[in-house]
Amino acid sequence: MDAVERLLVSVGHARMTMRAIAEEADVALGTVSHFGTREQLVEKCIKRLFDWYFEEFTALDLRNADDPKQAFFDLVRYIVDDLESVRTSRLFPEVWAMGNTNAEIQSALDWLFARERDWLEGHLRDGWPALDDAAVRLIIGTLIPMIEGHVMFAPSHRASLYEEIKPADAIIFWLNATLERLESV
Repeated sequence: MDAVERLLVSVGHARMTMRAIAEEADVALGTVSHFGTREQLVEKCIKRLFDWYFEEFTALDLRNADDPKQAFFDLVRYIVDDLESVRTSRLFPEVWAMGNTNAEIQSALDWLFARERDWLEGHLRDGWPALDDAAVRLIIGTLIPMIEGHVMFAPSHRASLYEEIKPADAIIFWLNATLERLESV
């Protein structure tokens, strides 16, 4: 699975072959074929990766933090900063593209984003308990695509929209302004 992930990052799904997986894993081609088709290997790799991300979310649960507002911003910053890594910024666009034609991968994406949504909603409610359900859904429903869409401009391998602005700072600025506005209404 590690070899599949490394190849998804380095050459992408379209150029990844069973032979390349075998070479990357330093095993015989027959050994790789024993684990199924290329698509089955990719699906297993993606599900394993998403399990890892979910464990990361759980480990970062700051719901009992002294300052729940700051904890929420710290969690958002963690996600955005991770998106700037070469691994994540190359892997997720590949996974999104595969999800368009592979129901198993789309199901795994849906599972991951539902966990992310629930996790962020819980932390948002801790910091801003006066927000009603509609406001929470609106904020998180805007925040997740904003965060995930940022990967398309992640500076690890693409030109940044604004070199001098850190994406995490921009997203947190928007969040803070939105939440301050909602608190004042």
